[in-house]
Amino acid sequence: MPRREDQDVAGRKNTSGRMWALRGFHLRVVVAVTVVTVVIVAVSSFLLWLLERDHPHSNIKRFGDAVWWAMETITTVGYGDHHPTTVAGRFVAGGLMVVGVALVGVITATVVTWFFSELDVLREVREIEAEEERAEATLADILVQLTLLNERLDRLESDRLES
Repeated sequence: MPRREDQDVAGRKNTSGRMWALRGFHLRVVVAVTVVTVVIVAVSSFLLWLLERDHPHSNIKRFGDAVWWAMETITTVGYGDHHPTTVAGRFVAGGLMVVGVALVGVITATVVTWFFSELDVLREVREIEAEEERAEATLADILVQLTLLNERLDRLESDRLES
């Protein structure tokens, strides 16, 4: 029977490549989410700072305050110590809020998927261990049979030599 690419030498289903691909996918998602988050925080901080810094009732006058506001907004913490007062600033805030909620969903889905893939790896390890135990038991039986055959051959040879 020819070996298929998705099977190992013993004919078992080969899922290790799929597992490594899934781990690579999770890493790429984490990197992508991190990069996108940094860019969104930087852009929204800068935009809000530009929109709010000269407004008389604004409490976001410095760029650091705008970064702090963006961090607490994107993480959905929202202390309320800094908030936009202009209409344009509130549009930026609304967009950042939507992105923050979506970001929480993406992170949650990624973590859950990673946990389930790790559970699949554990199941595969248990299956391999069970197969190894069965193979060891079979080898032990074969060794017993070989020992018995050797003893029988030794007896036959000694009987033949005696006669």
